[in-house]
Amino acid sequence: MVAKKAWAIGIVGCLAIGGGTAWANTAMHPADTTQVEQVNQQIPGSLYQTKSVKLQTKQVNIQMEIPVFEGLKDKKYEAQLNDIIMRHAMKDKENIEKEAAQFAEEAKKNGWEMHPYELTANYKVTTNGSIVSLAVNTYTYTGGANGISRADYYNISNQTEAKNIQLSSLFKENIDYKKLLNQEIKKQISEHPEKEQFAFTSISDTQGFSIEHGNLVIHFAKYEITPGYMGEPRFEIPIYTLKNNLSPQWGLEAKAENDAFRNIKVTKSGTKYIMTGQARVFEGAYNYAVKHGNETVAKGYGTASAGGPAWGDVKQMIKIPDKYMNVPEALTLELFEINQEDGQATNKLVIPLVTK
Repeated sequence: MVAKKAWAIGIVGCLAIGGGTAWANTAMHPADTTQVEQVNQQIPGSLYQTKSVKLQTKQVNIQMEIPVFEGLKDKKYEAQLNDIIMRHAMKDKENIEKEAAQFAEEAKKNGWEMHPYELTANYKVTTNGSIVSLAVNTYTYTGGANGISRADYYNISNQTEAKNIQLSSLFKENIDYKKLLNQEIKKQISEHPEKEQFAFTSISDTQGFSIEHGNLVIHFAKYEITPGYMGEPRFEIPIYTLKNNLSPQWGLEAKAENDAFRNIKVTKSGTKYIMTGQARVFEGAYNYAVKHGNETVAKGYGTASAGGPAWGDVKQMIKIPDKYMNVPEALTLELFEINQEDGQATNKLVIPLVTK
C-alpha cells in the first residue's frame, strides 16, 4: 500500500500536529534494546543536515534519516518547517512502537513468533535556488506480503518571506495548468513501452511535485496509476517547455540547460542540424530524438569527450527527413541520458528547432 501527500506549511500546520517536543524521544525502551542512536551529521554551510534516528529491539527495527534545514533565508519559517517534519517522523516512530508492543503481548499469549516491525525513512532535497523541493519517503512493515510506503512532498520558496508552493501557483492565473500538464503526461504515457498499464485521467489539486534539474517533476504513488511492479511513476517536464505559462514570481529560469547538458547550441544547414555543447552523463553516453508532435522523426546517440561527473564536449550532426522541414508544427530536439537502474530516459532537455 502507498500514500502520498503534498504538505502545506505554516503556523496552523504546526499546531495541528499536536504538542510536545519534536527533538527528543523520552519513552523508555525494553531491556532487549540492542541499539538506540540519534546522531546529527553536520555539513557546514549547507542548506540542510541529516538527523539519524535508529532503534533496534526484539520488537522494532527503526532506521530514519530526517532532514533539518539550516540554510533557508526565512529563519522563522525554517523553524516551523523543521518542527513539522520532525513531528511527523516522531509520530510515525511512536505509532510503530505502540503497534509492535501490542502485537508482542498477543504473540506471547498465543505462542506466536514475533518478527520485528520495521520503519525506515529517507529523503531527497533539490533546489534551483529560489525553490527548495523536499521528498520524504517513509516505509512501514508490520507483517504480511507488503509494507506501506508514503511519500510526502514539500515545495518552499527560499525567500526572506518563505511560502509553501502549490502546483497551481507555479503558473500564471489565466493558465489551465491541469489541462497543460495532463496533456504532457498523456503524451509521455503514449510513448511508454507499457502504456496499456497506465490508468491516468488527471492530476489532482494536491498533486505531489518537485523541481529537479531544470524539470517540473510530477509524482504518483505506487499503485496509484500503474500496477505495483512499475513502482512510483514520475513524469519529468522540462521547465524550458513551460516558460510562457509560468508565473515570474518564483524565478524559474527557462534555460536550455540542466544538470546533464549545458551551453547547447543548434545550427541549421539544409536538412541537417549541428548540435554542440557540453554533457555530464554516465560514461559520456547521451541519446537524442527529434519530435514532430508525438512522432519521432529522427533519433540516435552520441558520446561526450568525457564521462560524468566531469563535463565533456559534444558535437552531433542530426539529419532530418526533407518532408519535415516545412511543417506547420515546430520540431523539438530532446537530449537525455538513460537511467542505469530502470532504463528510462532522464535529465531530458527539450529545445525547439527552427525549420525555415
